[in-house]
Amino acid sequence: MRIDVAGSVGSHREIAVNVSNGQSEAIRNLNLSVDGRNVRFEDPERLDAKLEPGTKRTFSYSGSVPDGDAGSITATLEYTNSMGQTQTLERTRRLGAASGSEAVDGPQLALSVAEGLPGTTRPVNVTVANGLEGDLSQVEVSVDSPTATFAASERVTSRLTVGETTDFQFPARVDESGTYPVSVTLNYTDDGARKQVTERFQAAFDAPPNPGTIELTGVDAVAQGGTVEITATASNVGSDEVESVIVSTGEAENVGRKKYFVGSVDASDFSSFTLSPSVTGNVSSVPVEVSYVVDGVRRNYTTEIPVTEAATPDRSPQQGGLPIVPIVVIVALIAAVVLYRRRG
Repeated sequence: MRIDVAGSVGSHREIAVNVSNGQSEAIRNLNLSVDGRNVRFEDPERLDAKLEPGTKRTFSYSGSVPDGDAGSITATLEYTNSMGQTQTLERTRRLGAASGSEAVDGPQLALSVAEGLPGTTRPVNVTVANGLEGDLSQVEVSVDSPTATFAASERVTSRLTVGETTDFQFPARVDESGTYPVSVTLNYTDDGARKQVTERFQAAFDAPPNPGTIELTGVDAVAQGGTVEITATASNVGSDEVESVIVSTGEAENVGRKKYFVGSVDASDFSSFTLSPSVTGNVSSVPVEVSYVVDGVRRNYTTEIPVTEAATPDRSPQQGGLPIVPIVVIVALIAAVVLYRRRG
């Protein structure tokens, strides 16, 4: 983003703020506002719905500066990037009343952050666009933040030609999702002179809306003899793949340790498993530990599975009527008496 201030008529200034989109995707919902020290604006806000990649738009303002006073102009651009994140870019330029203006033309910086779970490493992308009339050499880009931790904070390239746009990627991690300040400093050589540009961004470190998550469904645990047979399904209820899924029995006084390696589970997919730990005495529940990796971070939780006893067959004597064996004996005795009487 560049601020140009035209020559004055009395105390009036015509101010042009040039916004260039050096990213590979369109930016949307542009809200550009200007403010100043010792500068008054009639209408300080401009709105635009969309700015295509590689294009530039000029927003014009009218301002006034008291004669003989120096001031400064601050332009603040808020927009939505291709990932739906709100980004803020701010530029400030000094303004001298006596000289009329201080027009500044230089490289433009933009920043975007990929979605990721808290604690995971995700890329922070810094885009540098050369808006000067000559090539830049010895280009160095560095990032800094009081909240985000960067695995690497500096990138270099030997040259940036006229009109060229280059992306620099910095792996970063935050403990909690949120919007945090990130300062980007660009050092470069222009026509033999060493120069520096620093921009401060409010970067959105957002989490994906529905990350991969393993839940146990269809759980059944039945005790029989000295074991408990646990059958269940490891269901991925998220929109990302999860890896290295492991289910195992947790620590319990009367329950043995068993482990089952499920492996990877695609988004909205599932995998069934069985655990058969040994048990001692009566057990009413078994702790089951679930462990999996999503976005490079291993997550763990433990759930208690209630145990039911296996049904045993009914061994009680039959009810109603005479037992079969006594009936056979009685019939045999009657037959013997009849035979004896006939012979007699």
